[in-house]
Amino acid sequence: MSYNRKDKGSVAVLAQKLEEQGIEFWRDEDNLRPGGDWIPEIQKAIAACSAAAIFYGPSGPGTWQQQEEQMALRRSVNAPAEFNVIPVLLPGGEIPKESILGNRTWVEFPDLHDRGALSRLIWGIDGIVPPPPPPLDVECPYRGLGVFEVQHARFFFGRDKEKSEILGRVRDMLKDAEQVRLYGVLGGSGSGKSSLMRAGLLNQLENGMVPSSANWRIFDFLPGSEPIKMLALQILKLEGGGGTGSRLTELMREFQHDSKMLDRSVAAALNGQPDQRAVFFVDQLEEVFLSPREEREAFFDNLVFAATNRAGQTVVLFTLRVDFYSNCAENLKLAELIPSHHLLLGPLEPPQLRQAIGGPARAVGCELEPALIEVLIDESGNEPGNLPLLEFVLLELWKSRQGELLTLAAYEKIGRLHGALDRHAEKIYTDMTQAQRAICRTLFLQLAQPWREDRFTRRRVTLRELLARKPDADATQSIEEVLNILAGPDSRLITIRTPDHGTNQVDIDLAHETLLTGWERLSTWLKEERDFLDWRQRIGIAIKDWVHFNRDSECLLHGTRLDEARAKRDERGDELTTEETHYIQASLEFRTSQRLRRVLLIAGQAALSLAFIGLAALWMDRRLKLLETTRQAIVAKSPCAVVYALSAHRLQWKSITKFDGFGETETHQLLEEAVQGASAPLIEPDNSDDIGDVRFSPDGRYVATASYDRTVTLSASDGRMIFTSDPMPGPVLALAFTSSSDLVAAGDQTGHVQVFRTSSTYPAFALPAQTEAITALEFVPGGNSLLLGSVRGKLFLFDGQAVRLFAQGHQGEITAIAISPDHKRFATASKDGTAKLWSLDADTGQVLPVPPNTVTMDTIAFASGHIFGGTLFGKGAVHEWDPKGMQHWFMPVVADLNGMAVSLDGSTLATSEPPPDLTKTGSTIHIWSTQSLGRANLTIEYPDKDLRKLALSSDGSRLALATPRTVLVYELSDVPLEAAAKQIIERDKARESQKPNLLNDCRALLP
Repeated sequence: MSYNRKDKGSVAVLAQKLEEQGIEFWRDEDNLRPGGDWIPEIQKAIAACSAAAIFYGPSGPGTWQQQEEQMALRRSVNAPAEFNVIPVLLPGGEIPKESILGNRTWVEFPDLHDRGALSRLIWGIDGIVPPPPPPLDVECPYRGLGVFEVQHARFFFGRDKEKSEILGRVRDMLKDAEQVRLYGVLGGSGSGKSSLMRAGLLNQLENGMVPSSANWRIFDFLPGSEPIKMLALQILKLEGGGGTGSRLTELMREFQHDSKMLDRSVAAALNGQPDQRAVFFVDQLEEVFLSPREEREAFFDNLVFAATNRAGQTVVLFTLRVDFYSNCAENLKLAELIPSHHLLLGPLEPPQLRQAIGGPARAVGCELEPALIEVLIDESGNEPGNLPLLEFVLLELWKSRQGELLTLAAYEKIGRLHGALDRHAEKIYTDMTQAQRAICRTLFLQLAQPWREDRFTRRRVTLRELLARKPDADATQSIEEVLNILAGPDSRLITIRTPDHGTNQVDIDLAHETLLTGWERLSTWLKEERDFLDWRQRIGIAIKDWVHFNRDSECLLHGTRLDEARAKRDERGDELTTEETHYIQASLEFRTSQRLRRVLLIAGQAALSLAFIGLAALWMDRRLKLLETTRQAIVAKSPCAVVYALSAHRLQWKSITKFDGFGETETHQLLEEAVQGASAPLIEPDNSDDIGDVRFSPDGRYVATASYDRTVTLSASDGRMIFTSDPMPGPVLALAFTSSSDLVAAGDQTGHVQVFRTSSTYPAFALPAQTEAITALEFVPGGNSLLLGSVRGKLFLFDGQAVRLFAQGHQGEITAIAISPDHKRFATASKDGTAKLWSLDADTGQVLPVPPNTVTMDTIAFASGHIFGGTLFGKGAVHEWDPKGMQHWFMPVVADLNGMAVSLDGSTLATSEPPPDLTKTGSTIHIWSTQSLGRANLTIEYPDKDLRKLALSSDGSRLALATPRTVLVYELSDVPLEAAAKQIIERDKARESQKPNLLNDCRALLP
């Protein structure tokens, strides 16, 4: 290797790369003895080598380098087959014009890490033509503000010692039955706890680094402020079930009252497999301390018992911010275990930092300039909180790389370690429109909360909570646009996380807590709004107490605290959550009921006669009592509810009620709820178990219900019972009417299908039994042909004579079948997350396009010339395809959906959402026109029971809601509200012979 002394550093880099490739080389500084004659030594080296590399850098050839070049050329001329002379151009170098080497093919390094140039140099040395270099792995090896997940293990460097230590501890825990199966990583914010557990430990477990661990069930979750709910959701996943409200509620209740519930649930799910384990990784355990004390006690008790039971199969792993370590003392059992079952994660030392900085780039064939590595190590220091900033800078350097090299020049350009994040966030913000900036500011203030002294910490919020403040479609779209900007691949300032299957929320969070101090504008916002955020934190605690003590009036706001809250509502109502607004309104209502007499008396002494004061007070007192009576009647489903609500609506005294928050909006809402409740006839099928399906007949005369007690019930749509069938062999799962409404088919869990006449309780005929459960049915109009869908994804066709296998339709359970209006095609939906379009003349289905990660497809229908589908769990969505099934439109829904239906004429779509708190029952139903899905035409609140199914009549004028034991049928008419109330009163008047005194008492209250 011949070179100018001024190029010594560059040649050293290439020498190292040649050595890594197994190339032996002679370099003067390694071989020349000080004081010796160098010319004979170089002649010996040239004679012993097979090639000479002559390097030219920016400074040109050195004085003695020219003599070395001449010696090498003489050897090459004498033995050209044995010796090759290779001119090599370093970055910025060129071959001198006077050099004879200008006639030879040279190797040029645009930068020292160019893999192609290195391959050409090795070709010149050994004469072997190299294969084409493998393509550069373009996957970014740096995570920015994000966490190294399990799949990023190959890019996770710098923690080899800690990885080995925690893996060894887990191995030891499982060798001895006496050992506690609990271990955690403690460290400061930004120290890399989550990355160590995920990319370090969990990846090793999944790869079988502990005996049998490759087959273990691993559950990774953030506990949030509802840890019991999150733990119950992991059990639902372990059991293989969905997040249905009833099962989830049952699990949560049992966790609250039984500290052995987690251990028992794991044992039942693993079914005695001795080598199997259930691993629960609770990331950010400190979040549990945001929950009520009773809930976190139950959570910790379940984890500790499951981890300490000698016969148990549960492994508990966690991360915890070290500043929350003392909080663990409140649970004595946990406090005993943690001191000896954790690793305290310290800062990275310089050698570890060197690995963390350069290792990921080298893993994909790239390099960092040596000077850049040294600067990054120096500026990072040993502060744990600098690690997120370092990762962010490395991500930005990756985006600005030159070929395969990350450069110091790019580092200067992006603002160095402590300026890069601020510059990046500021650019994202300033590129927004003025309206988007306002939304951005509000959003970030929601994502932070005051902590100790003048510090802040991150706060997760739900998408539903954000959108509830701006319920109209335009505002919702604007908020979602800003969220997409901030979470996009070019920004990554926030994360949008869809939690485990079965939850009904989408979580929004800061990408990392370091944003709170690393972005100067956000830090300024937080300082400016400290008082407002402090107030929100205080009112949040008050609301939790109010809910916990069953909305006791003692927990409401009073005096100056209420005045302050009312002022905040008036000034910044758009920024408050629905829960905060309701709490303030409830406090105002209570104040009105307590103080109104006194207010009127004082006003009367100044200007009114005593008689008028008494009359006004009596009038207002009556109205307040009537409002409360109306609410109670609506909740109790009393026949008087409509009469009370109409009376309260007419008793408006706006000049006074406006004083403390009462007005037309409240009484209008009460009247609407009363009318909705009273207009729905109740159908109570003669079932002893839950309802599995509900259907309207095409002519609208009948409602059929299927039950898990193996029976089918047929009712008139006004609630009259027609018949209940004899039990079928298994629970009934699916129903279908013929187009003429004279037959109804029922499929059960054992594969049997029976067809009933609507005029008789006895089956008209039965189909040959199949070997798997029938989960979907649909008659082909114009005859008795029937399509059957099974739990294993098979499609069967009954042609009136026999049942044949039509196709293996899906890989999972078929949930719905729909026939096209022209009766030539049909569509299917499946729990495998797919939908397909079929021709009745062919057994090959066309897969309809859906977004990636679609977990399940639960409904399908033809409407308004298009095809509609519905995803109920995960993040609910309505899908729409063109008639040929080629184009796809997607309407995400804020929350889960627990039901969807489309009318037979295709005009109307109904969707239902469970409550945000899955410990509660009820649903919110939205009615949409399929011509325009931008905004719901009607919203119905059904608060009483879990919703099982919903169905629409053929023309979309009626809606059936199936609860566990009953069906409610709503008239979806456009009658004005007061007119509808009067119609209901007249209807009940006609029925007064059954209970005359009650309605007389109701009407006596009317003014």
